[in-house]
Amino acid sequence: MSIINVETFTWMKPIKARNTSKTYLMIGQVKGVASTLLVTLEGGNGGAVMFCQKHDFAYPIKGKCAECQNTPREETTDASVTARNTG
Repeated sequence: MSIINVETFTWMKPIKARNTSKTYLMIGQVKGVASTLLVTLEGGNGGAVMFCQKHDFAYPIKGKCAECQNTPREETTDASVTARNTG
């Protein structure tokens, strides 16, 4: 079982998810996970899900934002590799 550290808000502002077209209420900012909120479905049973603020995407707590996973990443050069002229 993993622990989620959340900095709670004093009010539950509504936010709409693009992937579900449902309105959620913000519970708080998830610490250590950039641009991620803990939210609950407006008019729901009080269960919580994660919400990616970059993509307005709601997903299960043990899941990941599908949009973030599909975002192209820049290739980086390994710092240990160096170019050398052998000519």
